[in-house]
Amino acid sequence: MAVEGDIEARTSSGRVSVSQTANGRADITSSSGSITVSNAHGPLQLRTASGTVAVNGEPVGAWSVKTASGSVTVDVGASVAFDLDAHSSSGRIDSAHPVTMTGHVSRKQLSGRVRGGGPRLEVTTASGAIRIR
Repeated sequence: MAVEGDIEARTSSGRVSVSQTANGRADITSSSGSITVSNAHGPLQLRTASGTVAVNGEPVGAWSVKTASGSVTVDVGASVAFDLDAHSSSGRIDSAHPVTMTGHVSRKQLSGRVRGGGPRLEVTTASGAIRIR
C-alpha cells in the first residue's frame, strides 16, 4: 500500500507493508506479524512482538524499531548521518556504515555516531539479528 504523509497502523495478527510517497511520520504496531516500510522519510516507530522488521529510507527524525522475536534490517543511504543505538539479546549486529563508537564494544550492542551523527536510530530485538545497511 502506498501512503502519502503520516501512517498509523495497528494489527493483532498479520503483515503490514507500506511505502511512503511523501514525508511523514510512521507509527506501526503488530502483535504477531512482519512489518515492512519503504521510502521512510520522517519520524518512525515500528513495533512487533513476533515478526521481522525491514525499513528503508532516510531518518529525518528519530527512528525506533523494536521486535521481541525477529530480525531487523534497516537500509539507509550511503551518505546519511545518524546516531545509532542497537541492542540484540541473542543475535548478531552488523553495520555496513562506519560507526564512531561510544561506550563499550560488544557483539550484542552497538552505539555510536555515523558520519558525525544526526537523528537517533534505535533498534532493539530480544531474539534476532540486526543489519544496518
